[in-house]
Amino acid sequence: MQQNKINVWWVRIALLLSVIVSANIGYSQNHTANDVVKPVSRKIMIPTAFTPNNDGHNDVFKMVNITDETLLEMRVFNRWGTVVFATNDISKGWDGKYKNQDQPMAVYGYAIKIRYSDGAEEVYKGTVTLIR
Repeated sequence: MQQNKINVWWVRIALLLSVIVSANIGYSQNHTANDVVKPVSRKIMIPTAFTPNNDGHNDVFKMVNITDETLLEMRVFNRWGTVVFATNDISKGWDGKYKNQDQPMAVYGYAIKIRYSDGAEEVYKGTVTLIR
């Protein structure tokens, strides 16, 4: 076990949520639910399909409902693992092209790394279907 690693346990006792935080450096403190800071909402919406047909609807693959998050990296892969799109600009999305060539209708993988306003970072991995 690493030193300074913080372990968090959620305990429910008599319908009262308690949080016990203890660090390996000997510090321990109990808090009731009223004392705990509310977590940042992490509800990034990532589409499962898009249609790059220039009709003005769902023409690019990008995250929805981004507010004050920072995009650290977004990569899209074809089935052979080739990175067909990469950006760290939250306003940009994949238009279904690679080297200026339309890519075929298929399922593509993605990896998206986000930093939230509280400094926490999270990686989202999944697939998106390109429909032509």
